Amino acid sequence: MTKQEYYDLLISSAYDGTFPSVSRHSNSTISCRYRGEKPGSKCAGGLLIPDEEYSIGFEGRSIEQVDVARVVKVPDGMTILDIRDCQKVHDVSTISTKWDPQSFISKINNLNCFSDVKKV
Repeated sequence: MTKQEYYDLLISSAYDGTFPSVSRHSNSTISCRYRGEKPGSKCAGGLLIPDEEYSIGFEGRSIEQVDVARVVKVPDGMTILDIRDCQKVHDVSTISTKWDPQSFISKINNLNCFSDVKKV
């Protein structure tokens, strides 16, 4: 996958129901997940983890931790730290407000790692 393809996937995921990827807890808190409660939901990092390599043990762990990072299919021209930045945008967009695709896209568009892609 190229950086442009990943960017495009992030944008489509913001609108098609893939995002946000969360779990809701009995105390009314929300936590972001690589695979969410809603079938088919994935977070920005979870998009790059093949289903056959996903483990429930990844939940609660940062994407750059070795056990998670080893299965992430990092797009050409990006680093695992770039993916971490995308993940942070997803997480902040999910936890701090009701899901707003336009707000998510605006934040993604401001990431340095996407300075050279064709933006929407």
